[in-house]
Amino acid sequence: KGNALIDYSFVTGEDNLIHHEKGDKIFAGGKQRSGIIELVIEKQVDQSYLTGLWNKEIFSKEHSNYLSNIMNKVSKRFTIAILFISLLAGIYWTLVDPSKAVFVIASILIIACPCALALSLPFALGNSMRIFGKNGLYLRSTSVIEKMASLDQIIFDKTGTLTSKSKDNVSWEGEQLTEKENQIISSLTSQSIHPLSLAISEYLGHSDLECKDFEELTGHGIRGRVVDIDVLLGNAKFANSRRIEEHSDSSYVHININGRSKGRFEIRKKYRRNLATLISSLKNNYHLHLLSGDNDGDRNYFEKIMGPETILNFNKNPEQKLDYIEELQLEGSSVMMVGDGLNDAGALKAADVGIAMSEDVHAFSPSCDAILSSGSFEKLPGFIQFSRQSMRVVKMSFVLSFLYNITGLSFAVTGHLTPLIAAILMPLSSITVVGFVVLLTSLFGRQISNRDVKKNLSIENSKHDNYHFGKNLNERILQQTPETL
Repeated sequence: KGNALIDYSFVTGEDNLIHHEKGDKIFAGGKQRSGIIELVIEKQVDQSYLTGLWNKEIFSKEHSNYLSNIMNKVSKRFTIAILFISLLAGIYWTLVDPSKAVFVIASILIIACPCALALSLPFALGNSMRIFGKNGLYLRSTSVIEKMASLDQIIFDKTGTLTSKSKDNVSWEGEQLTEKENQIISSLTSQSIHPLSLAISEYLGHSDLECKDFEELTGHGIRGRVVDIDVLLGNAKFANSRRIEEHSDSSYVHININGRSKGRFEIRKKYRRNLATLISSLKNNYHLHLLSGDNDGDRNYFEKIMGPETILNFNKNPEQKLDYIEELQLEGSSVMMVGDGLNDAGALKAADVGIAMSEDVHAFSPSCDAILSSGSFEKLPGFIQFSRQSMRVVKMSFVLSFLYNITGLSFAVTGHLTPLIAAILMPLSSITVVGFVVLLTSLFGRQISNRDVKKNLSIENSKHDNYHFGKNLNERILQQTPETL
C-alpha cells in the first residue's frame, strides 16, 4: 500500500530509484525514499536473495598461498639436506681427524640455520602490507600481495567504483539566478532526499528560508512555497519548460518560479580523478573488463577511454558477475575484481583478488581481500606494480639467503669455521636478510604514487571534473605577466 520509491544502492551499488506499485515485490535491503508504505513479508530471511548468493560454494573456498607453500617445502628439504651433509661431514672427519669431527658438525648445524630463509618472506610482505595501508589499500593478509603480482585480468564495476557516489557535477543553464532565487531553490531541494535534489542542494549551499506545502510527485518532481513564492522542480513537462530533453548520460532538473521557467540544472556523474590516465596505464599490461549492473548509458564514454579491446558488460546481476569471473578462471586467468556494493560480494570472493572500494567509514565492505580508499583509486597501477616488486624482493632475499648458506657451509665442511664464529655469523645473516628486504620494499614503496598519473590530467577527465576548465585556464593566463608567459 502506498507509493514506493525504493533505493537499492545498499544491495546493488546503483543509485537509481525504482518505482513500485501495489502488488510488486520489494527486496530486503532497499530503502523507501518517499512517503509511507505498507508491506507484506512473504519469505523468511534464510530464503532471501542475498543469503542465497552468500551461501554459494565460492564463499567457503580459501585461496592457497603458493609461495608460502613453496617456502615451507624448501625449508623442510633444506633441513633434511643439512642433517645429511652434517652426517657425511662427521663420518669424513672422524676418519681423517677425529679431533675436528665434533666442531665441524656443530659448525654446520649452527651456520646453516634456515632462519634467514624463513624470515625473508614474512618481513618483506609484512613491510609491504604496512606500505599498502599507509597509501590507502588495506589488505586482509600478506598472501594478497602474492596474488596481485600474478594478475592478467582486471575487472571493474562501474557505479561507485569508476564513478563517485558522493559527488556530482552540477551546472546551470538558463537565466541568471539571483542570490534569493538560489536560496529559494536550495530551501526546496533540501526537503527531498532524492539524489538529484541532494546534488543541487549541495551545489547551492545551505538556506535558512522556510519551505511550506512541500510535495514530492514520484517520477515528476517536487513543489513547494518558499517566502510565498511557488516553486516547481523536476522534469521539463512538470516544470512547464519548453527545453527539449535530449538523450545523454546527464540528468536535467528544470526550475519554475512563480509560473515562469527559469532554466535547468545539469547533473552529471563524476568519474574518478584521472580515470582515463589510470586505464591507459593498465590496459598495456592487463586485459580489462567492465562488469556493471547499471544500464549502458555511459557505453560511448567507456569505449573511448578503455579502447575497443576492453570488454564492456552492462545490466549484469550478481550471479552473472560471479559466473563471468569463474569462466575467466577456468580459462587459466588470474583475475582481480574491483567493485563495491553487496551485489559484488560474490564476484569479489570468486576473484583471485577482490578489492572493495570505500567512499567513507559508513560504507559496507563485502567479503574481499582488500579495501581501497576512494581517494587512493588513482594509485591502483602503482599498487599492482609494487606487489610485483615486493615478490622480486622476496626472491632476491631467497637467493641471498642461499648464497650465505652455501658460503658458510663451504667453510664449515672444510673445517675452517669454529662453532663460536658460526654462532656469531648465524644471527648476522638473519639481520642482513631482514634489513635487505625492509630497505628494498621501503624504497619501492615510495614509487606507489605514480607521478605521471598525478600530473597528466586527460582532457576527457578535465571536462567531467570542471565544466569551466577553459574559462579558468584563460583567466589564469591573463593574470600572468608577459615575462612569465
